[in-house]
Amino acid sequence: MWAVHNYLFVKIPILAPQRALVALMPWLVPFFSRTFLALIAACGGLALYLAGREWERLLASLPELLSLQTGLLFVVALAIVKSLHELGHAAMATRFGCRVPSMGLCFMVMVPMLYTDVSDAWKLSSRRQRLLIDAAGILVEVCIACIALLAWVLLAEGPVKSLAAMLATTSVLLSLGLNLNPLMRFDGYYILSDAIGVENLQGRSFALGRWKLRDWLFGLGVAAPERFSRRKTAVLIAYAWVVWLYRLVLFTGIALLVYQMSFKLLGIALFVVEIVFFIALPLWREAREWWAMRSAILKTKRTLMSAALASCVIAAACVPWSTRIDIPAVLEDGELAQLYPKRAAFVVESGAMRGATVARGALIATLVSPELEQEITLTALKIKQTRRRLERRPGDQEERGQTHVLEQALASFESRLAGLEAERQELRLVAPIDGTITELDPHLFPSRWLQRSELVALIRGERADVVRGYVSESDVARLDITVPATFTPEDIGSSRRDVKILSIAPVGTGALDIAELASQHGGSVATRLQQRPGEPRQFVPVTGQFLVTATPVDSAHIGGRRSMRGVLHAHGRAESFVARTWRHILKVLVRESGF
Repeated sequence: MWAVHNYLFVKIPILAPQRALVALMPWLVPFFSRTFLALIAACGGLALYLAGREWERLLASLPELLSLQTGLLFVVALAIVKSLHELGHAAMATRFGCRVPSMGLCFMVMVPMLYTDVSDAWKLSSRRQRLLIDAAGILVEVCIACIALLAWVLLAEGPVKSLAAMLATTSVLLSLGLNLNPLMRFDGYYILSDAIGVENLQGRSFALGRWKLRDWLFGLGVAAPERFSRRKTAVLIAYAWVVWLYRLVLFTGIALLVYQMSFKLLGIALFVVEIVFFIALPLWREAREWWAMRSAILKTKRTLMSAALASCVIAAACVPWSTRIDIPAVLEDGELAQLYPKRAAFVVESGAMRGATVARGALIATLVSPELEQEITLTALKIKQTRRRLERRPGDQEERGQTHVLEQALASFESRLAGLEAERQELRLVAPIDGTITELDPHLFPSRWLQRSELVALIRGERADVVRGYVSESDVARLDITVPATFTPEDIGSSRRDVKILSIAPVGTGALDIAELASQHGGSVATRLQQRPGEPRQFVPVTGQFLVTATPVDSAHIGGRRSMRGVLHAHGRAESFVARTWRHILKVLVRESGF
């Protein structure tokens, strides 16, 4: 049971530093003087002024910490800084006459941290002294940050300069973000406790929070467990509720973390322990208190009102209300042709115009590749030479012996020439469909050199537009394709379109072929970028996605645009919140079980 309750936070005392602190105190007294504080303030002000003039260079130097040498230096320096942080707490407590029984190492979610036991500080009657003990570690790190920032300004380029930049920025920001958090029992919690003058802040605020919750739900009229001013009571109650919500999120996140960090069987066990002992058990204890007060609770009118409200909420969660399914989609041409050169070439002829209507096979541009022409000429010469050698066979014994080889070579050259001629023909760019030229390279003039990646023309066909999108695996089963849907563009200047769903892919997609819908491009489909050596990058969906194809009811075109991103509002089988949640839980259980 000790392991169950303490595996997330374990303290290991290493030092009993009281004697050493008393012996060091005469050497530490200068650091508590106003002169030292003024010196540090001047150092910090000068450092901020000088660093502010080259702030961009300061930020640019931080990635250098990723190097092995600087990274190792930072780990060592961070360990020293955190040790000085704890020494600050211990020294400040000793200065005010408090005993420091232990300093050591603690593990929070298996992450090592240093700690100092300054619990004797509660004996001090001065709130100012207690606040100074609470904030001593943070003050030490702020002093180190001021010195490190000034060192960064003065030092020459190198690993030590990058280390100083890291200590002056990232280190102190992380420390402040963690230690000043009043919702956990770090420095910020004790600072808040002493600042408002409430010892054992969480225990007393939790009692008030439970009392207020019961009063709201049941109207029992019981006196508060402690009497404070109205303002302080409201602050303590709000603090308790915020901590409860924070712990719910934190412990659930830690449960998922320990599940992912260990092998499956141990991960499940730790996940269950975390949820049961840190979330379910406190709820069960409160429920037992309600059960013990059931006779008083059942007599109040507030209980009937709360029960009626809870029944309405449960009924609303169980009733299948939602029928709309929102599908991220794009509206694009049903027939669209893009013309690119098959190889690098220069323009010989171009008579196409943007906005012109063209028929299938109409000439857009004629290109010539000098390299291709040279290969065609050389291959034609080889064919001619091979044929002459075959013609000399009757009078040349040596040529007669090479007949089979020459015939094979001739066939190979002729096949190659046919392929090269086909490539030459492909450089004659023609319209593959009937339609309108909506985009045309404005610099398509003779002798202009074009690369393979340059778009020559975009031809929009006469077929109706099409809507394509991805529906999640949680909604695909209840999607009703017989009911008309609506496509709403993101562009507020474009109107909505009524559409008819044509099909749903029978299997989920492995990678999105509509890049606009990927989260990396601002789309609504959560994806992760995957790129294998020698292959183009792919947008792999995080959850299962099924391709949905629809067509607008009207025959209008999107006009001048290749595609338009938006949302396809479709109709689906009604489903309640409870059913949806339960189905999601079952899906996770099946996935994690390995079946």
